[in-house]
Amino acid sequence: MRRGKLIAIEGTDGSGKQTQSERLLNKLRSEGYSTEVLSFPRYDTLTGKVVGELCLGKNLGLGVGSLFDNFAEADAKFASSFYGLDRLAAKPDIERLLNENDYLILDRYVESNMGHQCGKLEDPQERAGLRDWINKVEYEDNKLPKPDAVIFLYMPLKISKKLKAGMNELLDAHEADENHLKNAEAAYLELAEHFDWIRVNCSDDGENPRAITDIHQEVYKNISKLD
Repeated sequence: MRRGKLIAIEGTDGSGKQTQSERLLNKLRSEGYSTEVLSFPRYDTLTGKVVGELCLGKNLGLGVGSLFDNFAEADAKFASSFYGLDRLAAKPDIERLLNENDYLILDRYVESNMGHQCGKLEDPQERAGLRDWINKVEYEDNKLPKPDAVIFLYMPLKISKKLKAGMNELLDAHEADENHLKNAEAAYLELAEHFDWIRVNCSDDGENPRAITDIHQEVYKNISKLD
């Protein structure tokens, strides 16, 4: 049975990962391709709720609340394990959807773990070591399917801050920590270069965001080049 293409949509804070995932889903379906999308963490599952409520402080019905004063400061390997468990629990669904469809789009995946957790470390060698550890645990030990393409949406942090200033929404532990976002941005850029991800800039001038439609067209153009 031919396996479908696995597309991971990654990006810095405010880059529109969910929006671009949904637009790509609709575009591929309109072209006649069977396509599904999964978003991580999966907040409608037990493992996703553990990440969302116990770690990030979201109100997801567990009635426990966050177990951490600031999860963004938790040990990187310890923190990454919570997210990894959610993906491991989703492995049967990922494999099934890949076998049933032409494309499976993942709104955040293993690479998000690398970006956010490596952003906690200042030493380049330590970041590289953590990056390789996460890669081994999730792709080699847990044998999660590897993406056929990683789309990296890069929105500069200063633009993201301006966009969020006009939004009335509750931020999670990572989103509310500006220092973490700054470090994660640097880590993402480093990872994108190391792994040769497909980079899509969400700003042309570093001051203003590109139109959502323009970003979508560039994302789709890159996906359409896949064999």
